[in-house]
Amino acid sequence: MKKLAIVEDREEDKYETVTVVKCWACDAEKGLELADALSDPKVKSVVDAVMKSLSSARQSEVKAWEEEILPCEHTLTLHQEANGHIPASGLAHCNACDLKENLWLCMTCGSLGCGRQQFGGLGGNGHGLAHYEATGHGISVKLGTITPEGSADIYCYICNDAKIDPELSAHLATFGINVQTLEKTEKSMTELQIEQNLKYDFSLTNEDGTALEPLFGPGLTGLANLGNSCYMASVLQTLFALPSFQSRYADAQTHASTCPEPLPSACIECQMHKIADGLLTGRYAHPANYAASPKLDATQNPGFQAGVRPIGFKTLIGKGHEEFATMRQQDAEEFFTHLVTVLRRDAHKRKDEQVGIYAPTFMDLSLSFGEADYAPAPV
Repeated sequence: MKKLAIVEDREEDKYETVTVVKCWACDAEKGLELADALSDPKVKSVVDAVMKSLSSARQSEVKAWEEEILPCEHTLTLHQEANGHIPASGLAHCNACDLKENLWLCMTCGSLGCGRQQFGGLGGNGHGLAHYEATGHGISVKLGTITPEGSADIYCYICNDAKIDPELSAHLATFGINVQTLEKTEKSMTELQIEQNLKYDFSLTNEDGTALEPLFGPGLTGLANLGNSCYMASVLQTLFALPSFQSRYADAQTHASTCPEPLPSACIECQMHKIADGLLTGRYAHPANYAASPKLDATQNPGFQAGVRPIGFKTLIGKGHEEFATMRQQDAEEFFTHLVTVLRRDAHKRKDEQVGIYAPTFMDLSLSFGEADYAPAPV
């Protein structure tokens, strides 16, 4: 059996990270390397903060992933017991075990319990949940996610869902915790979801355990996992298997010389030409030996391709859309309908004579999705 497969490439597998401090005021062209700068505690603290911070791309992903989390009646009417301030030693580890991360503070009585074990290796013995079951105290905050701005992961066991506590700073002050002195030290649940989606390793073996044979060449390029992006990948691969789409977007040079948009990232036509180039030319369908699957040993792993990452396309095509602008999983047919609508509108705006290809495409592919009562939209 032959299947087209890609593996998400990880930077830690390709590079060794070295941190160097440079003074650009000293040498504006190349930067003056300060060999002993990291020995200064103040400099090191700044460097550590920079290294721990999210990149702008990942911040965008987090923002796109974030669901609309609202307060609930239990956070709005939270009653706290006057148990006094909690010493620093009381916030060091779970009250029932020795775990020092994934700790959840009960907002009612100040009990500190570890969370449930999460997929991907985040440790936990569920002592926070056990505390709720024993006491009925339903609101907890994840300690390592509290920021000076007063945001944090809040969980309501009664609602069994993530919530917001509008008075988090005041509620923490009851236990002697000043949010202004805290800094975020752990990933939020949203960040952990993104990480696991991007690292998820799809099986690259047949049912009998034999390795799949990788395919390379024109028309045999995969789309990398952007996190819950299977619906988009399946639609794009289907569209660009059609001769009409292949010929329509094969030549990008003509449009590139007349593109009216200031940047290619804002042009639907440019993005579609990029997708066509990535999927059809075969320029990106080559072995990527660094993207080895842990499920295959060195003799089995033939080097799967890394594929192309249509981040710019996804950002533009989903811009302004309530669902497709997020990183949540979506319905492939709904995305197909949205994509064809966007392409037709863009073609009309540019007075493109080839706008007619979208009507039969809409009919043909809608039938393949199981809907026999579609009619082409007027052009």
